[in-house]
Amino acid sequence: MRCEVVLYTTEDEGTFEAVFVDGVRVDAEVTHLDPGRGGWELREWRKEREADAQAASVAAAAVIRQWAADAESSRYISRDPSSEVANL
Repeated sequence: MRCEVVLYTTEDEGTFEAVFVDGVRVDAEVTHLDPGRGGWELREWRKEREADAQAASVAAAAVIRQWAADAESSRYISRDPSSEVANL
């Protein structure tokens, strides 16, 4: 099986995707983790990413949670001290 993902990101309109399995376009669930898109408070980042994970398959949820945790060091996610305490 061959799976191909084509992404097109525009400045104004966002990101578009097309997914193909063995050359046939298929519908796909896309979860876009981008801490640089807008500013994030840590609490909100965690809340949104957990909602993404809850809506995903078990396998995809594991990747979403790992990559979301990895992204927490991004300069675009602010560290509100109260959110650190609330999420321990």
